[in-house]
Amino acid sequence: MKLIISLALLMLTCGVVCGAETYPLTFLTEENPPFNYSEKGIPGGMAVEVLQRIWEKTGEPQRMITVVPWARGYEAAQNRPGTVLFVTARLPAREKLFKWVGPITMTRLILLTTRGSTVTLHSEEDIKKYRIGVLGNDYSEILMRGIGVPEERLDVSPDYKSSVLKLIAGRIDMMVKGEKSLPEFLKSINQNPENFKVIRRIAGAQVCFAFHKETPDSIIKQYQEALNALKADGTLNKIVKRYQPD
Repeated sequence: MKLIISLALLMLTCGVVCGAETYPLTFLTEENPPFNYSEKGIPGGMAVEVLQRIWEKTGEPQRMITVVPWARGYEAAQNRPGTVLFVTARLPAREKLFKWVGPITMTRLILLTTRGSTVTLHSEEDIKKYRIGVLGNDYSEILMRGIGVPEERLDVSPDYKSSVLKLIAGRIDMMVKGEKSLPEFLKSINQNPENFKVIRRIAGAQVCFAFHKETPDSIIKQYQEALNALKADGTLNKIVKRYQPD
């Protein structure tokens, strides 16, 4: 009888703790410090640490996290079952493309230019007059298209570094980037943040984990409950503050 009870308890425990292990998940992220980045080939950053704490809460082993270009990760998260992409801005246009766990934190997009730029913006309409760098399939591209920036004035790049280099070279007038990640990102590509200026703050959004839409709801529930527990016990706030002390 004791053996039967012990086996039953073990099965029950595995059903709660090991549930996510029964469905294969592939975790993809990009170079976007301080949210996520790689250092000597090892993924790190705010969202990576949050994910690792989620695994601890769910009793899962530490999984492999692969750093890829944003466009590749975005395509995979839509077309390859089991893919999880992070961090991803949760937008109305994306709501039905994925299943979501979050928010991890909030981000605000800004229009960035060089320190000596003469670009002036008096209204949203003025934005449409300039050449603007955006990341393909990113919040930045979705937002600029949404406000009506003409196609010929949108410069779509595969990564933010490409847009920064175009900005420095004068090939574009502005670029769109998340404000909170900006200083660390510029330093990571050996650029001095003092050489740039924010010309306008334009929009905010939640940043989350985006799961392929065929991911079982039980997995989404497990991860969301683990994230909620991190919020409730103060762990999430401590992690966010460590990476974004302001």
